[in-house]
Amino acid sequence: MLSCYLSMLACYLNMLSCYLNMLSCYLNMLSCYLNMLTCYLNMLSCYLSMLACYLNMLSCYLNMLSCYLNMLSCYLNMLSCYLNMLSCYLNMLSCYLNMLSCYRNMLTELKPVVIGCEGAGTDDEVLVEILASQFGGKLEKDIMSDTSGHYEKLLLLLLQGNREEGVNEGKIEKDAKDLFEAGASKMGTDEEVFISILGKRSHEHLRQ
Repeated sequence: MLSCYLSMLACYLNMLSCYLNMLSCYLNMLSCYLNMLTCYLNMLSCYLSMLACYLNMLSCYLNMLSCYLNMLSCYLNMLSCYLNMLSCYLNMLSCYLNMLSCYRNMLTELKPVVIGCEGAGTDDEVLVEILASQFGGKLEKDIMSDTSGHYEKLLLLLLQGNREEGVNEGKIEKDAKDLFEAGASKMGTDEEVFISILGKRSHEHLRQ
């Protein structure tokens, strides 16, 4: 009987050893699964790190693109400024040319005045004609507002610049007679006759 008990005890011990071995195998398998899980987590961490790197690279590229666009905008603004400056210079040049044209026109208009004033005395007919054509409207208003009577009529007649040219031989004696009869031959004077003759006849004619 003792032998049987011992045999049964040996069997129980063998079975316990087998259970312990199986438990050790399960624990080893669990350790392997945990190791594998750690590897998967490490791999996931690597993938996430790589994804972060790619996102950082994308952010860098986008920042570089933004910088290039800002630089392009600056160049375009500078080009616009240069074009505006060029436009200003062209406008200034146009103004200078217009001023030069005005000065040339003034010199052209004043040339007859200078010619009329050269030498001894002045060419009144030239001066009157120029002044009447250039300033007639304003002078006429000033004369009408500041003068009156026969003096106003004489000035307006002279302003018209309608003096006859040369000497009219057929009117010399008649004009002299009319002037004598309008002044020296009677009391007072006939201003209308004096205004008509002195304001219309040429200087050469009047000197005769």
